[in-house]
Amino acid sequence: MPELPSITIIGTGAVGSSLAIALHDAGYRLMSLINKSTDKAQDLLERLGAQIPISHTISDVQVGDVVFVCLPDDTLGNYSKEIQKVPNLAGKTVFHTSGVHAAVDVFSDLAEAGTEIGSTHPLQTFTKDTLATFKDVWVSLNGSDKAISLGRELFTNLGSKTFEIGNQEKVRFHTAAVMVCNYYVALVKAAEDLAGISNPSLKELMMPLMRQTLTNISEKELSNALTGPVARGDLGTIKKHLAAMPDEKSRDLYLILGHYAATLTNHDDVKSFF
Repeated sequence: MPELPSITIIGTGAVGSSLAIALHDAGYRLMSLINKSTDKAQDLLERLGAQIPISHTISDVQVGDVVFVCLPDDTLGNYSKEIQKVPNLAGKTVFHTSGVHAAVDVFSDLAEAGTEIGSTHPLQTFTKDTLATFKDVWVSLNGSDKAISLGRELFTNLGSKTFEIGNQEKVRFHTAAVMVCNYYVALVKAAEDLAGISNPSLKELMMPLMRQTLTNISEKELSNALTGPVARGDLGTIKKHLAAMPDEKSRDLYLILGHYAATLTNHDDVKSFF
């Protein structure tokens, strides 16, 4: 069996920490951890139960065969200049984990230096203080042929499923992921403000409904997963909802979402209303 490549993780936040632990548990050797706050990297070491060199700068430690840059999207271009200072970069592979950037968008200078560049974006939600799993999670791959091949191997070993995505597709696809994940949370906030009920909390009241809705989405076509007044064609109920809206933003949100819901139905009057 070929030896697994060694790994350097840059950025030990929610994504980097989850990835470091998953790779470590899968048998990969973590060569080094880089983080602006070495205290935070030390916390990760304690979770790993391993002795791994840590630093706040990449130039102070030995770099692995594969480098994962798990930093905020807007910092990647500048950090690429730091990576260029590492000796013997040629032949190594550098990935970032941004959903919005193609590999070439931020790492083109590294490619010119002979480094394989790639983007690996797990379709997973990462929160502070909670380790996320990569098992059964889809990961988009983008970059050089060698980087994509290596990314596929790495994430397959973590139990993930992978697919390739083109440079031009990245932004719109990431926007879609933000809508179903981040804006799902925002939608619950909007519903909470609208409902005006605090005891029990709206989240507590609605959680069984939200869970069943996700189950329906998972198991059925979207048109069959949709329920409620739009699915039934109850225009009277829809008009009452709109009349009860406390402000224009709530009304606009209801109308926009109603439009997309109506496209899943055969009710022409509801479609024309929205």
